[in-house]
Amino acid sequence: MTAALLLASMLQAASAANAGVETNLHVQTYAIGGSSADALWEQIHQRGPLFAKDGKRYAAYTHWNVHWHYDYWRDAGGCRIERASVTLEATQTFPEWVDRANASRWLQGRWDAFVVHLKQHEDGHLQHGRQAAQAIGHAIDSIGRAPECATLGKQIDAYAHYAIARAAHDDLQYDADTRYGQTQGAVLP
Repeated sequence: MTAALLLASMLQAASAANAGVETNLHVQTYAIGGSSADALWEQIHQRGPLFAKDGKRYAAYTHWNVHWHYDYWRDAGGCRIERASVTLEATQTFPEWVDRANASRWLQGRWDAFVVHLKQHEDGHLQHGRQAAQAIGHAIDSIGRAPECATLGKQIDAYAHYAIARAAHDDLQYDADTRYGQTQGAVLP
């Protein structure tokens, strides 16, 4: 079975709990102001997080990285993983409307709905990072041993890089499919 096929099946099975995955989520905000939807959008486009791949600013952004570490143990049967850890580091950035009291109750209600849907959208990106981390943890657990430690390390690293690349692709497709959360309700009037 190729590395791609093996990891594809692991990604599908990654919904099961993987005790070796730790998640560190950080949430940050940036301040915006205004008393109309147009003013809020203008502030978002000026101050929102910059997505490096396209140079555009968005209302919110989820950045994730997966790190993995393992220790080898060589014995008569070859090389096996003795200890391993997988960590998902993620940061979510959201707008914070600092002068909302100056706006109509109607706009405040629309904003609250917008923020709920925006969080839902960004959590979808976070889930892609979690799936990659779980797949990496599962790959480490599944590989078990190899005749040589270098071979074992190369297999794990290849699976990990594939899982991350697939999750990054899924992030881009998710944004295209949801029009950056618009189809999920992340819109202001």
